[in-house]
Amino acid sequence: MEGAHSYSEYLPMWVKTFPQDNELFSTLVNGKLPERLVIANAKIESRSTNPLNADYVVTVSQNTQALYKQFYYPGWDVEMDGKQIEIQPDPESGVIRFDMPSGAHTLRVRFGETPLRAMADVISMMAVIACVVILVARKGTATPDRSVYNPADVKLGKTCQVSSKETLQRNVSTKGWAALIVLGLGLLTLKVLVLNRLRASSFDGEKVANTKPLRASFAGGVELYGYDLNSTVASGDWFDVSLYAGVKEKVDRAYVPTISVEDERGLLVSEANVTFPRWLRPPFSANQWSPNYYALWARRVTILSATPPGTYRVWGKVFDVDDPSHTPDSMIDPQGNALAPRFDLGTITLTRPAKPASIESLKMQNVSNTKLNESLTLLGWNVDRAEAKAGDTVLVTLFWKAEKETSRDWRLEIGLSDESAKRVFVKEIDPVYENFPTSQWKNGDVWRGQHLIRLPATLTDGGYRWGITLKGESASAALGGIRVAAPQRSFIAPRVDQKIGARFDSFAELVGYSIRDQKIILVWRALKTPEKNYSVFVHVGGADRVWAQSDGVPQNWDRPTTGWVEGEYVIDERAITLPPDAPRGEYAIYVGMADGVTGERAKINDREDRIKLGVMQK
Repeated sequence: MEGAHSYSEYLPMWVKTFPQDNELFSTLVNGKLPERLVIANAKIESRSTNPLNADYVVTVSQNTQALYKQFYYPGWDVEMDGKQIEIQPDPESGVIRFDMPSGAHTLRVRFGETPLRAMADVISMMAVIACVVILVARKGTATPDRSVYNPADVKLGKTCQVSSKETLQRNVSTKGWAALIVLGLGLLTLKVLVLNRLRASSFDGEKVANTKPLRASFAGGVELYGYDLNSTVASGDWFDVSLYAGVKEKVDRAYVPTISVEDERGLLVSEANVTFPRWLRPPFSANQWSPNYYALWARRVTILSATPPGTYRVWGKVFDVDDPSHTPDSMIDPQGNALAPRFDLGTITLTRPAKPASIESLKMQNVSNTKLNESLTLLGWNVDRAEAKAGDTVLVTLFWKAEKETSRDWRLEIGLSDESAKRVFVKEIDPVYENFPTSQWKNGDVWRGQHLIRLPATLTDGGYRWGITLKGESASAALGGIRVAAPQRSFIAPRVDQKIGARFDSFAELVGYSIRDQKIILVWRALKTPEKNYSVFVHVGGADRVWAQSDGVPQNWDRPTTGWVEGEYVIDERAITLPPDAPRGEYAIYVGMADGVTGERAKINDREDRIKLGVMQK
């Protein structure tokens, strides 16, 4: 639409060129407070963070011009040292511009009423009052219609007729006024309760009214009180998630949320980059919140195009936007123990899109257009890496078009061939997903199939080629190559200070451990190659409180358990540092393994889900 920007608002008439500076938008997206006041060679101290009522102390060395990065509208005014000064729109961008004399000054930039808006408000209020007065007056002056009243009829015992055309019109007119007033009040109520997305809800310190309950505390000090989201969305479309958050005490980090949607295998089906909803005025980052209030965090999440219909789970994380690693903050229990780095927002149902996904929206890395039979065409594919280690899990995405409907549930074989074209690995999969077989596809459908393919742990160094074959048919398609590196392995038991000999779900044995300068060195022996990728956790503390921990894939994320082969030893070194506020004394050391997707812990010797190794001293 001509003249409207990304938030669907019309630009003021003074804007000749839309500003190309995306600094404000990117700053808000990252949860930071933008710098709206721009003055060259000036010292600026902000005393208020309200964008519609901002206060500054400014020192400039010479007369200059200032820009305030808000579009100029009638109602904006600027006070300098307590006196209103002249402002005007910038001739190109339309943002607020004014002159700044040299020296130290206090500034107040405010958006308020104009005479025209104030007059409109008065007229609207007077109109409402007039309607009420007219309605009351008409009810009080209604009398029987004398043109049909005959005293003789009364004497004769006849029924009096007190209704006429004029009386009926007066009653209809009265009902019309009443209906208009009720309609007006109803529209006002609708705006306040439904359309006004920035309304304040009641907050008792533990929950926000009229939201889905969600109570969670984070190690950094953020508290979650509730959330809202749609339960159904079309594949490839977007939906909004609203989180209601606050802080009990001031926090010093700029926490912001991110939302993702995953299938039951943990595969992402939403776009990696989430945005603000158009209706939202983004709140400041958490380090500028006041305690005992709540803020509305909202994100717009877009589903990947051609994602098959079904039920998916929505997850949220909270992280410090200034942290380059974007490591999520952990949820904690009432005792301060770390629980998980993400929170569950329930499920969402994806329905069929109104029309098949476009080829452009698929963002295919490789185009194929290979027709495997009269029903299925492989449009293209993506592979998430060109190099991997033996035992790594590779994400292969296949894009399909249904040329015609079929009653058969076709299956595929995906595999690897070595440089001599010898098949060294094969796995049977569905083209898209086992819950959405080809018999449910419709003519012209376009679908995305994501597949986690675990490379055999026994692969040797070398180059391999991907290929797929339609099971029961001779048609096949090549998917490109991948370079595989085999890790260095040791089958000789290393020395340990303390022997343990604990078995974890019959796939691994914790041989023992050593402690060196607040480092715990674990020694594992593979009993077989597990189907799942397990993380190792080391917790240091007591029965109710974890004071320090280290969680992750063994050997600094370099040796996933799916790459272990029977009989090899894996040395896993972990640094453990107790916090300064931990009291002096002994701390127990616990070790366990957990599924990297579900978090389910492996059983140790068929009994416990963690084992106590020994103690640390502080």
